[in-house]
Amino acid sequence: MQTTRVLARSAPWSTAPLPAGCMETLGARELESVLFTLAQTVEMRDAHTAGHCARLASLSVALGEELGLSEAELVALRRGGYLHDIGKIAVPDAILFKRGPLTADEWAVMRDHTVKGEEICRGIGSLRLTLPIIRNHHEHWDGTGYPDRLTGEQIPLLARIMQVVDVYDALVTARPYKPAMSHAQACRELADEARRGWRDPRLVSLFLTRFPGPESVLAQAA
Repeated sequence: MQTTRVLARSAPWSTAPLPAGCMETLGARELESVLFTLAQTVEMRDAHTAGHCARLASLSVALGEELGLSEAELVALRRGGYLHDIGKIAVPDAILFKRGPLTADEWAVMRDHTVKGEEICRGIGSLRLTLPIIRNHHEHWDGTGYPDRLTGEQIPLLARIMQVVDVYDALVTARPYKPAMSHAQACRELADEARRGWRDPRLVSLFLTRFPGPESVLAQAA
């Protein structure tokens, strides 16, 4: 079990030597590596999100371990931490970094990043479990999210896990349009969003139990 946990926490793509004659696998791994590089390039477009993907990868794996998920699911969570917003490569800077409110048309472009991200990563067999994270991490428990307006457990579990840690990290990170919340403030906001029907209440409760203070988050994300 310890060996598999180390694998899930290591680099999100494998760097192990390939057996001779596995050119098809090599091609898939090369493409996967390109996608991770592209995703990190998306993150680097915004100085305020530095380290966001790595933190999501670590925190989501920690929650997955608490839930007793399989090694394949833990690896998918780690990959999802890096790839969840890869579709933002298709969002113009004028929309992505706009300081004021987005127009209805601009919101439509922004929301489409989940679908674009899935399209970019589709066709790579090793990302099969990661695709629902990319597509559905903005769904809401009550069905008011996007892109598919899924409700409750219709939302894939891995996407629900990523959503909780994504929201938390966004809350505690300063952005041009808002200050950073403290850990306690962010946890209260998460609990309130669960009560309002936006988040999976069981996963929010698990997050609050697993990360009772900021030091526990920092230790996990280190």
